[in-house]
Amino acid sequence: TPTPALSIALSVSPSSIANGTSGVISASVTSNGQPITGAIVTGTLVSPSGASTPMLFTTSSSTPGLYTATISIPSSGPAGTWSATVTASKAGYTSASGGIAFTVTLVKPTPPPPPPPTVNLTWVYVLAGLAAIFALIALIYIAIKLK
Repeated sequence: TPTPALSIALSVSPSSIANGTSGVISASVTSNGQPITGAIVTGTLVSPSGASTPMLFTTSSSTPGLYTATISIPSSGPAGTWSATVTASKAGYTSASGGIAFTVTLVKPTPPPPPPPTVNLTWVYVLAGLAAIFALIALIYIAIKLK
């Protein structure tokens, strides 16, 4: 009897990911239309610059045959078309591979708020000093008038 073949269908959510955020790559593994549990699903994420990162897929507890990997895009990006290659294998089946591409958009970070305004205390001290001098002069003038 021939060895049954695995099939793999990939999707990415969201379809466009901003730098500094994350997304999910989903792999639906089937054979003859039936979901396959217990498969080993591995993958590689490739940036536009050619840098590759292995992806860790985990099984979905709610959907048989669904495997997901969370991907984190660095804040530095780079922007452009990223790709993922995913392979599913299981003993007794012919392995399946697939690829998917998605876009990373460059989002500029929100600038920090401006610093609070600073108060120049020099003028406060000058005005307080002048007020004290005028008050002293007024007291001296009153003292002289009272004599």
